[in-house]
Amino acid sequence: MVNKFEILVKKAIELGASEAKIIDTDTIIFDSRFFLKCRFGCHRWGKYWTCPPHLDLSPEKFQDAFNQYSKAIIIK
Repeated sequence: MVNKFEILVKKAIELGASEAKIIDTDTIIFDSRFFLKCRFGCHRWGKYWTCPPHLDLSPEKFQDAFNQYSKAIIIK
């Protein structure tokens, strides 16, 4: 039986990714200062609905949702 995560890796490669890998989410560390990097370091601030300030998702809400997962796929 093929691992359900390996199906996602294969699909990512088929769709054009150069690499894809499944990792444990407990190896990912978030820095809540990302908002400041977006606000003061990105020339696209406020131009897209997926970015702050349009994205109504606080770092705490994101972390709470993220903590519900044990695996992540990293796509390059």
